[in-house]
Amino acid sequence: MSLDPDPDRPVVLSNLLTDTEAAILVAYLEGEGIAAMTAGSGGSTGWPEAARYVQVVVRHRDLDRARAAAEAMRHGGDGGQSE
Repeated sequence: MSLDPDPDRPVVLSNLLTDTEAAILVAYLEGEGIAAMTAGSGGSTGWPEAARYVQVVVRHRDLDRARAAAEAMRHGGDGGQSE
């Protein structure tokens, strides 16, 4: 039995407050060649005490690349696609 985690198991990359934020991140990741999806729905209802999170989920094997791509997106980068 291997102690290494299944490389295809889903892991949470990020918890976001809105469906829109999650969809933007998923689209960016997919543009970088990283399979991603959302888990949960509804996001923020506008009422702080009722806020829910939308999770962005990637495969374990893509987690490091997805973290780097998400960071590049936050800083207006292109994920290293241009020179």
